[in-house]
Amino acid sequence: MAEGTQDPGKGPEGESKPFAIFPDSATFSARMDREARSRLEESAKAAGFTTVEELLVAAKGHKESSEKDKTLAQKAEEKANKFLQQKEAAEARTKEALVKAAVTVQASALGIIDPDAAYALMSKDGVAVNDKLEVIGVKEALATLLKEKPYLKGSGSITTPTRGGSDFGGKEKPPAGVDMNAIIRRLSGRG
Repeated sequence: MAEGTQDPGKGPEGESKPFAIFPDSATFSARMDREARSRLEESAKAAGFTTVEELLVAAKGHKESSEKDKTLAQKAEEKANKFLQQKEAAEARTKEALVKAAVTVQASALGIIDPDAAYALMSKDGVAVNDKLEVIGVKEALATLLKEKPYLKGSGSITTPTRGGSDFGGKEKPPAGVDMNAIIRRLSGRG
């Protein structure tokens, strides 16, 4: 600055002077409100609205529309999540049924007498269903189970009970001359 000229915001001694002085806070607030209103009107006109109220109505309508769209989107997302959960549950049930069927087949091949018990007792860590819906790891899991619990394996064939003196098994006839009715009456105390 040239010598002898003063800065407009500075006093004669170079001290700062306020831009405007307000007598009280109400006057200051009124001035700020007028300035804010003036700037809002300029912004509304720049956005293509004639008044601030018109801008506010449009903003409110947009907000309500956004909320409605948001709730519709949320509902759609909830339905999609529910469908996904149902699909995953159905896949899990299908895989479990496939594993149970594979256990039944392998248990029979290994001579296990109770496939349901084998399924319940075996470790399912190495058992999986691949993308081709083939069950893998069942044979190994059942072999390990048989090492731990050999009683699950039968003797290889169904055995028939040994025949005793009173076991006719429906295949042999009682010895000739024996009246079964007489024996029953005598045992029951009637004869």
